[in-house]
Parts: sequence; structure tokens; C-alpha cells
Amino acid sequence: MQCTDIDFAYDKFAETVHCIIDETIPCRKITVTESTPHITHLVKSLLRKRNALMRKRKIDRASEISVKIENLVSEFRSSQLKS
Repeated sequence: MQCTDIDFAYDKFAETVHCIIDETIPCRKITVTESTPHITHLVKSLLRKRNALMRKRKIDRASEISVKIENLVSEFRSSQLKS
């Protein structure tokens, strides 16, 4: 490509790179809902960790994390009832 306009060349380059990125790199989607406010970022990350441990058949460690999740959710709910 012979081009003397650097802006045009950069725009074409950026367009090509964005097109390649869109086609090759998967986009991760997350769901954020207002209906479950007790599912905080910490709880969500612990749920992911627990699920991964369950898939690896590490049931004891997953059970420990389940207890932590239950405690966090119950603390959140009790604080909401007090408010």
C-alpha cells in the first residue's frame, strides 16, 4: 500500500487491528443484577473458586468456602434487616 497521508494509513491500520481483535479474542460477558444485592464481588469470586474446586473433586476445600459464602450472605442480610 503506497500512501502519503499518515492519518489515513493509521486509520486503516487501527481498523485492521480492531477487526482482528474482534475476530480472535473472545469477549467475556458478566451479568450484574439488582435483584440479588447480597451477591457481592467477594461472594461471586468465592462462588467461582468453590465451583472450580468442586469440578476438581476437592470437596473438603469447597465445603470450607461454602461456609464462608453462607456467613457473608447471612451477615449482609442481617445488616440489611437492621437498616
